Amino acid sequence: MCFGTYYFLQAPPSITHPDVVRREIEQMVWTEALGFDSIWLTEHHFIDYGLSVSPAVLAAAAAMRTRRVRIGLAAAILPFHDPIRLAEELARQLAMHISFAAPEWTTRDDVPVATVETERGIVTNSDEVQSKPEAAREKIVDGMLAKRFFAATPGGVLVDQPWIHDPSKTVGQALEDAGASAARFTRVSVAG
Repeated sequence: MCFGTYYFLQAPPSITHPDVVRREIEQMVWTEALGFDSIWLTEHHFIDYGLSVSPAVLAAAAAMRTRRVRIGLAAAILPFHDPIRLAEELARQLAMHISFAAPEWTTRDDVPVATVETERGIVTNSDEVQSKPEAAREKIVDGMLAKRFFAATPGGVLVDQPWIHDPSKTVGQALEDAGASAARFTRVSVAG
């Protein structure tokens, strides 16, 4: 289980706006120091309820002061953003994921039937599965294929892999949340 912190950058009347931002960034540093897994930022405009008008800038400030914690955007006001730029940012994140996770196929439909059957046979005949009750083996095999083959990193199916930017989601879920999909990809590696 992963735990994170969520930042509105609320501005009570007794604190100046620069002090609010400074304090919140300091809390983001504490997030990592205290062992939390993520920092979530939101976006607000024209109100003191939240001073986070540019979450990307806040994310960059947090990234400069942390090393391990993941930084995500919990809310973005889409009409204030150029849709081409948002698409470009998602495409960059997807390219980073593909570069790191090295998927072999885009969707399960792209995996050759013979490859799936070979993997199914290996898993079915494993001691781990053979030691289970016969009535449960098919579901166990399906679960193991989903986790160890389709979602494998490296290898596996792109849309089934855990999204490197938020491992609580699959790539497919992250793309769906953004109103996008992956039709195909080509990964080129000069390192091997």
